[in-house]
Amino acid sequence: MNEIVHTADKPKLDEPVIIAGSASRKLAEEIAWSLGGYVHPVKIETFVDGEIGVELEASVRKRPVFIVQTMAAPIHSHLMELLLLVDACRRASAGEITVVVPYLAYSRQDRKARPRSPISAKLLARMLETAGIGRIITFDLHSGQVQGFYEVPCDNLPGALVLAKEVQKALLGDDICIVATDLSGLNRARKFAGLLDADGDNQPDDYPLAAVDKRKAKAGEGADAVIGDVRGRHCIIVDDMIGTAKSLSLAATALRAAGASAVSAVVTHGIFVGDAVRHVAGAGFQNLWLTDTLPLNEDIRGLRGVHCISVAPLLGVAIRRIVEGDSLEEIYG
Repeated sequence: MNEIVHTADKPKLDEPVIIAGSASRKLAEEIAWSLGGYVHPVKIETFVDGEIGVELEASVRKRPVFIVQTMAAPIHSHLMELLLLVDACRRASAGEITVVVPYLAYSRQDRKARPRSPISAKLLARMLETAGIGRIITFDLHSGQVQGFYEVPCDNLPGALVLAKEVQKALLGDDICIVATDLSGLNRARKFAGLLDADGDNQPDDYPLAAVDKRKAKAGEGADAVIGDVRGRHCIIVDDMIGTAKSLSLAATALRAAGASAVSAVVTHGIFVGDAVRHVAGAGFQNLWLTDTLPLNEDIRGLRGVHCISVAPLLGVAIRRIVEGDSLEEIYG
């Protein structure tokens, strides 16, 4: 006699399934908690020959699935794991499959920079779509046009939405200047400034902007590398990522040479490669705000003035709105 499963014991078909890749387990747990749920059981293993195996340990049939997997090092292992998770969900008859990739690798390779070179960001989009994704959610693409490589919806959430609130609480009353690490980053700096309301009047504050000329900064020209008046101001450098941290370090040195009273930085993605930790430690930032789009180790968290802000609450809101068919316009502001 077949066992009868009562409807009340079955998960609701409109309840999202949160699946964690091995690069984002903690973040996935925080997202699931914000939604009042739990991380779906999945078995992920690496075989002795280096191949990766995944297995869903419970049904996802007809349910909206959100696979959380950032592209932290080793990038290609985590990418392959993500592709296998997508394929497993598709073959298990999941509903729409959304990949939540807080840091999307290859977004800087968005064009043919040299003859006979690939457009790697486009290739990555085709790989994910071929695997079976129906949507992708990410943060602060280095090149916004990468969204156009996807034939499925691509939500590029701004990290500034979670960072600006923390910055304005800490800098209440300071004489602030928002700084771009180069001229191409002025638009990012301007948007970040528009999110700050340190005086509490519910209106964006009119903060001055400045930029650093990278070539002059590298040449050691100090104050001459700064475009804009920063004298006596607390300068907040805004950037999308920390790689080697050389640009941030050079910018901090140039700003101090130009008379800045203090220097802090706001960055979405903390990649930290090479001597990045040493460069950041030597830059003398009063504050360094980062998100957890990439996991940060204890060496980074232990640096003076480092604050890690979670993107989980914002992702939880975005996931809930997607599942319920609501617009994400309010999230973008």
